[in-house]
Amino acid sequence: MRAEQRARSRELEGALGPTLLLAMASAMLALGPLLQGLGRGVGSILCFGLSFVVLPCLLLGRDRLFPITRPRVPLIALGALTGLLNYGVALALQALPLAALGFAPPEPESLFAGQSRLETWALATAICLAAPLCEEFAFRRALQPLFVARFAPRLGILLTALAYAAIHLDVAGFAARVEMGVAFGLLAHWSRSLWPAVAAHAVHNLVGLACLFFAPMPESAAPADVESGLALWALVSALATACVLWGVRRLQAAPCGQAAARDAEPAGSKENAPSPV
Repeated sequence: MRAEQRARSRELEGALGPTLLLAMASAMLALGPLLQGLGRGVGSILCFGLSFVVLPCLLLGRDRLFPITRPRVPLIALGALTGLLNYGVALALQALPLAALGFAPPEPESLFAGQSRLETWALATAICLAAPLCEEFAFRRALQPLFVARFAPRLGILLTALAYAAIHLDVAGFAARVEMGVAFGLLAHWSRSLWPAVAAHAVHNLVGLACLFFAPMPESAAPADVESGLALWALVSALATACVLWGVRRLQAAPCGQAAARDAEPAGSKENAPSPV
């Protein structure tokens, strides 16, 4: 009898993940156009908050959410370093397929066209702060624990990354966001904290925005030179990112890291802690 109850409970937990993903996607599609009247920046911040923070809290409740531990400076620093180093991988995964298909990357002017200075700052805040906070809350705090509990940790992290990429509705950036989602998921899983993933996401978006404005692609550059340069940058970035992620896992595997993680966990959350990958 108890075995049947546990099996039914596990099936219910497994159904929560797709249900939450569908609810968040529906909320984004419904609220996005409605809130754009407030401006792209303010509307995006409200849409992120309602779809990725308020909705998961209402659907899951606090008990099913991955516990937010006290931030540790070394882990947050490693998370930020991951976001910086991993940018080359994500850029190559998005730019190289576009170049192979003959498409040009989007111009920064198209993102901020027709925006006042205040609206531009609001949109930049949405990209560099609101999106990392809200998306990591939704995918790494709410959705990933459901998939990790239902499946093996590696598969749960990959499924979450696929969901994270799919909800953006961007075919060109799908592979890049899957790779980013895996990196952010490993950060959250191995560090047992949401904040390193938030730091990585925020730094990644900040670097991307800065590159659009301050490091545009030279018009005289030959396509072959650009592609080879991106491929080399991606390889170096991938190796550097792997080293930093290994450092995060080693830091948490150390006795002091385990003690700090136990001290930071809220009471009663030990049984919900993710198992090592």
